[in-house]
Amino acid sequence: MATPTPHSPEYITPEDLNSILSTPINIIIDPQIVSSITSQSPFLPIPTALNLRTITAQNLKSNFLFRSGTLSHLPPPVLKDFTTQYNISTIFDLRSPSEVASSPDPAIEGVEIIVVSEPTTNEGREIRVEDFIRNDGVDAWVAIYLDIMRNTHAVAFRTFFAHLLTCKGNILFHCTAGKDRTGVLSALIFMLVDATREEISLDYMLTRVGIEPGRAMLIRQLEAFVGREVEGGMWEVPGMPALCGMCEGNVVGLVAGVEGVWRGRGVDGYMAELGFGREQMRRIRRVLRGEVEV
Repeated sequence: MATPTPHSPEYITPEDLNSILSTPINIIIDPQIVSSITSQSPFLPIPTALNLRTITAQNLKSNFLFRSGTLSHLPPPVLKDFTTQYNISTIFDLRSPSEVASSPDPAIEGVEIIVVSEPTTNEGREIRVEDFIRNDGVDAWVAIYLDIMRNTHAVAFRTFFAHLLTCKGNILFHCTAGKDRTGVLSALIFMLVDATREEISLDYMLTRVGIEPGRAMLIRQLEAFVGREVEGGMWEVPGMPALCGMCEGNVVGLVAGVEGVWRGRGVDGYMAELGFGREQMRRIRRVLRGEVEV
């Protein structure tokens, strides 16, 4: 048997994992390495799925919340596993109306699909590549993520957290790639249960491996957005690497941003802005921690 080498599936150390998750999206990750990582928790062992995994933290109930990218391409046998294997009873679709219309979630027997997308959700919000030049794009991403929280997805997030007050069964939420809209909601959940910086960062950065099966599709979308193909020097456009990145600084910056906007209250201040009272927040936390049977 060949001697394992750094970054080989048999030899992935925590340091290697961090390096792998920092791989720019224009560089292909060894499929064996991707398979090795995505065949283990927190990922679900479904090869055709895009960024499908549980949300894991010491203070969070195990196998209760799931996150992913688009579900529209998954075959019926896989969808059946959502209920039989993972007890998922509700799916929250965070995508825009146009995204939902072009590739709606498939119907799954026994699963309620909740689409909370206002007409302006993620449509018309300008993203400029040049904004991602400064500070490795962190400031631009934090501004986008706070906008998701307070504007484009405030209603969707309020609906999600209200559902936790009376939910029965496990929950999956997703957008298209399972990176930004999904990542922001996931980060808020982590903040509510006082997850560590390491737990929040790992959950965010795992998207780099989770989206690898859909990497070609995402690059085509990026080419259309920038108006320049890879062969035409797309990656040389200033700010492009940061725009496409999933670096730890983005989500760490979001946590700091939440603390800064809602001074002294942090995520509690945001939840109050959504309309939740103290007792409701207390119950939501207990549900997330598994202290209340659902």
